[in-house]
Amino acid sequence: MKTHFASLAILIFVACFCLRATSQDKNGSQITPPQLEKPNTVANSIANSSDKIRISIEAKNGKVSWAKIADAVAKQAGVEIPAIKRIPSGGELDIKAPATRWILVGVNLALQPAIRISARRRTESVVIEIDKTEIEHARKKWGARLRHVKTAADAAKGETFGIVPYDATKKLENAKQIAIIVHGFNSSPKQFQPLASKIESPQTRSEAIRTASFHYSTRKGVANAAREFEKHLKQLVQKNPDCEITLITHSMGGIVSRLVIEKDNFELPQIKQIIMVAPPNKGSNLALLPIGTDRFDPVLARIDRTKIRDTLRQLVAEVNLAVEDLRPKSELMKKLDKQKRNPNIDYSIILGNKAVLTATQAQVLKTFSKQMKTAKQKHVVKGGQEIAEVLAKLSQELVSPQGDGVVGLNSGKLRGVDDVVVLKFKHNDISTKDSKEQAAIYAEILKRIRSQ
Repeated sequence: MKTHFASLAILIFVACFCLRATSQDKNGSQITPPQLEKPNTVANSIANSSDKIRISIEAKNGKVSWAKIADAVAKQAGVEIPAIKRIPSGGELDIKAPATRWILVGVNLALQPAIRISARRRTESVVIEIDKTEIEHARKKWGARLRHVKTAADAAKGETFGIVPYDATKKLENAKQIAIIVHGFNSSPKQFQPLASKIESPQTRSEAIRTASFHYSTRKGVANAAREFEKHLKQLVQKNPDCEITLITHSMGGIVSRLVIEKDNFELPQIKQIIMVAPPNKGSNLALLPIGTDRFDPVLARIDRTKIRDTLRQLVAEVNLAVEDLRPKSELMKKLDKQKRNPNIDYSIILGNKAVLTATQAQVLKTFSKQMKTAKQKHVVKGGQEIAEVLAKLSQELVSPQGDGVVGLNSGKLRGVDDVVVLKFKHNDISTKDSKEQAAIYAEILKRIRSQ
C-alpha cells in the first residue's frame, strides 16, 4: 500500500485474522464500537498502579496525532507501535469525527486486551488504558514463538525434502497401496503424522497401506514444488510400478499436486485418486496482503528487534514466490483455471466454513470501511477506498460460513468435481491435535481412500 494510512489498515487486518479475530473480550462479553465517552478526566495526566496504566492526552483543536499516542504508549509501557508511528506527522485522530469510533474499533481489536484507546469528546482528550500484565504475557508468548520460528528456519537447512515414508521400517518399494500426504504453505510432514498413523492403523483398515509425505520448500514457488514432486513420483513408480497411489493434500499441497496430475503429458497412471482438504483452487485473497513484521510490533519490546526483524525478513523471502502464486489472478492461477480434470483420477474435495469472523463482526468492518470512505480527514480519505476494496475481497475467506479463514468455499470448488463435502472447521484445524474438527476431517478422508 502506498498511502500513508496503510499502517492503520494493517492493524485492522491483524485484528481480523492474525492476533484475535474475535468480537468478544477475555471475559466473554460482546465488544461494541467504542463510544465517545464523557467522564471527568485531567488532560495530559498519567495514573499508574501495580498492573494498570491510564494515560490522558489533551487534544489540540479537537485532534491528537497518532505519533503522540504511540510515543505515550512507548514511554509509559515500554511497547513500541511502529505501525502507528509510521503514519506521517499530519496523521491525526479527530475526536469529534463520526469515523473516529470505527477507526478505534480496528485499532482496539488489534491491540486488546493489552491496550485500549478511547476518545473523550467533552474533555477533548484521548485516553489510553494499558494492562501491564497482558503486555508481559504477550511478550513471553510471542518471544517463545519467534524463538521457535528461528530455530525451525535454522533446522530447515538439514531437512529431508522429497517423498519420505512416515515409518522408515516399511519400504514403499514393496507396498501395493501408498497414500502420499502433501502439506500446505510453509508447513511440514510432522503435522500430519497422526493422520498417517490413522491410515495405517489395523483398526482403521483391513488391507495394508503405506503412508509417506512429500516435503517441499515454498521458497521457489508452486511450479518448482510440482516439478520436484513429479520427479520423486517417477522415481517411486520406477521401483514399484504396480502400486496404486492416493494423494492426500492440504491447502497449497492441492495446487502443487494438480500441476502434476493435470498435465497434458501425464505419465503416472499409478495415481488413482486425490483427496484435497481446503485447496485454494482459485487462489486466496489473503495472499494480496503485505507480509511483514507489523503484526508482531506491539509485543517486541525488550527483545533484540534487529535480530528478530532479520529473521522474519528471511522467512518472508523464503515464501515470497508462493505468496505471489496463490493470489487469485496470478499467472499460475490463470493456468490452473484452464486445466482439465484428469479423467483417470478420482477427485474429492473437503472444505471448511468456520471462518474467523462472524456475520456480526463482518458487518462492523463493513460499516467501518464505509465510514472511512466518507470521512473528511485527509489521511483517512486516501486510505479508505483501498481498505474497503480489500475488505470486500476478503469476505469469502474470513466470514462464516463462506470460508475457513484462508480459503473461500467458491475458491475451493472445481468444475467437474462432484464429490465435495463442507464441514465446520478452520483452515488449519486438520493439524489441531485431538480436536473434533480434526476427527471430522480424518473421518471423511478415511472413508474416501480407495481399496485395491
